[in-house]
Amino acid sequence: RNIAGQRRRQQAVSVGKERRDAVVRAKRLCRVDHNDEDGNIVETDFAMADDIASLEDLTVRTVEELKSAASFTGKESFQKKMEVLRRLRRLLSQTSMPPVEIAVQAGVVPVLEFVSFHLGPQMS
Repeated sequence: RNIAGQRRRQQAVSVGKERRDAVVRAKRLCRVDHNDEDGNIVETDFAMADDIASLEDLTVRTVEELKSAASFTGKESFQKKMEVLRRLRRLLSQTSMPPVEIAVQAGVVPVLEFVSFHLGPQMS
């Protein structure tokens, strides 16, 4: 009797976790953040098929923006770099098949190494 109750509770927890994971996966598949002309983050729902190309284009543009931000100096440079890094992280967390290869081809690895080397002490 006690064992059966434990089994039911365990199964209920497993089902709950699976549902939560499915909801998170569905949200990642559908949500893409981008910036409007004023730099404000705007959430957009994508329909999937040709939107993969849009996600890839956005990834390339964000990598290019990170390359540009990496060369900034001055008071606001740290903030700008962190803002672009966050946007890139969001893009690479969007779908079950994130555009990592596109980001690598766009040259993100050397830029990330450069930024982490120069921001390392400031980030901790």
